[in-house]
Amino acid sequence: MAVVKVDLTQFEKRFANQHYEFLLLDPDGIVFSSSRPNWLYRVLGELSHLELQRIADSQRYFGQSIEKLAIVYQKPFDEKSQIIDVLENTMTNGTEELQRMSFLRMSRPIRLLDFKISILAPLKTINEEISLWRAIFAGGVTITALLFGLAMLRSRMLRERSDANEMTRHNQAYIREVIQNTQAGLVTLDEHHKIESFNPAVEKLVGQPLAPLVGQTLDTLFQPDEQSSVITTSQDDFLDAASDLGIKVLTREGHLCYSNQSVPVEMTLCEMQLPNRRSYLVTFHDMTERKRYEQDITQARIDLEERVKERTVELQGANTRLRQEIEEHKGTQRELIQTAKLAVLGQLSAGLNHELNQPLTAIRAFAGNGLKFLDRGQYEQAHANLQHISQLGHHMGDIIARFKVFARKGDVQQGPIAVQTAIVGALKIMSPRYKEANIELIVGEDLGFIVNGDMVFLEQVLVNLLANAADAIAEDATNERRVLIEQKATDAQIIISVQDTGNGLSEEATKHLFEPFFTSKSSGLGLGLGLSISQRIVEAMGGQISAQNRDSGGAEFCVRLPRFSPQSIIAKEES
Repeated sequence: MAVVKVDLTQFEKRFANQHYEFLLLDPDGIVFSSSRPNWLYRVLGELSHLELQRIADSQRYFGQSIEKLAIVYQKPFDEKSQIIDVLENTMTNGTEELQRMSFLRMSRPIRLLDFKISILAPLKTINEEISLWRAIFAGGVTITALLFGLAMLRSRMLRERSDANEMTRHNQAYIREVIQNTQAGLVTLDEHHKIESFNPAVEKLVGQPLAPLVGQTLDTLFQPDEQSSVITTSQDDFLDAASDLGIKVLTREGHLCYSNQSVPVEMTLCEMQLPNRRSYLVTFHDMTERKRYEQDITQARIDLEERVKERTVELQGANTRLRQEIEEHKGTQRELIQTAKLAVLGQLSAGLNHELNQPLTAIRAFAGNGLKFLDRGQYEQAHANLQHISQLGHHMGDIIARFKVFARKGDVQQGPIAVQTAIVGALKIMSPRYKEANIELIVGEDLGFIVNGDMVFLEQVLVNLLANAADAIAEDATNERRVLIEQKATDAQIIISVQDTGNGLSEEATKHLFEPFFTSKSSGLGLGLGLSISQRIVEAMGGQISAQNRDSGGAEFCVRLPRFSPQSIIAKEES
């Protein structure tokens, strides 16, 4: 085995004064040659303990300590280079300081020897060179643009001078041609406001030659309409008027008056700055047709106002009749609701009699026994009987009061009502009928829901739904006789559902369920108004009512009412 030693001192000196740093790395990534002597025997990556032991055992660097180069930051720049930050001790004014230096690292392998060579170019130097070349390039572009601009400006100035001379020659001929052939009347005034010239259009307007007016003031030809607006006859007056307007243009409406001729025109007076003197141009536009149009429009507006007044009177009459019809419709609706209430009360009369007869029988029994107890001097037993009679009397009064409230007339009065209270009120009315028909009534727990509506009318809706559920169960031959009342809630609504175990709804009944006078009951049972009226009541309270068949059998009616909130009441009062 042969060992070859190579002295790299001269090789390293060649890179000592360059603008970049040179590194030569062995297969383990250890710097064994560098333009910076203090970077020798530094490793750029990470070496394990076993690798460090292997290097030490090989005596490759004669016991030199292998340390990691202080790289505190690195990120890829492209596929073959990266940016790294290295901490380096430097001497400043005799004091050692730790300095952070940024480099652009570029590496290439030496495949024959399995070495790697890296060049570290300082980013500060690269940025300074880039800025210098940018400044040189920007300066060259600027100088080129200035030279090109000067050449273009000189060419333009020569071209504009030639064009201006040519335009001056043509403008004079063009102006004369325009003045002679324009449809508007043109008059020029000299600097003393005297008529200097005019075109044929002005003579055509008045129908006479105007040669005698040359040298006269403009007021000999034109008279303004407003008495307070006097045409300017001097330069001072014109300048004062122009100063008030903010521009040197004066416009007036008036008449061309000459030799018993009067033509309505619009006059525009403007100042012209000519090269050698000051003059004024007066333009006259014929307003004969415009005046006629204005008169026609004025007359049309008057006729339109008259027609609007007549139509307004007709609409007011129609509104009065419509309000009367609405009031009559409301009355009819109230009567229909009252009729439906009375129809329900009629259906409940048998159960009501049974509900009242039982307490009356008990009252008679307690009264008879009480008299006997008094005769015997058994006052405690008599007192107990009187308490039972009082309780039965209150019970009967409560039943009759619920029916009186239910039968009361009135309109929907919106306000906060407890859902459970309305359900309990409806159950007190329907309980006698359910007991008589042996129907089980299941009521869900009180969830404390508050809705915006009317207590009496909500009870009427629930009574009608409970009555329909009882009728549906009575027509069913099944032994299961049960009605369930549940409460559910969404963010904005409270849902009251009434579920029965009847035969359910037919397809025909589902289509026409809420139409007036439609009923699916047997002949002679019901008017077909209950659900229609219930729908109107619920909609008047801002809710909806719907019906559907249950998967387990029977029908389900859902009443959806808005949750109560004080803001909704305030908004309704304001509207």
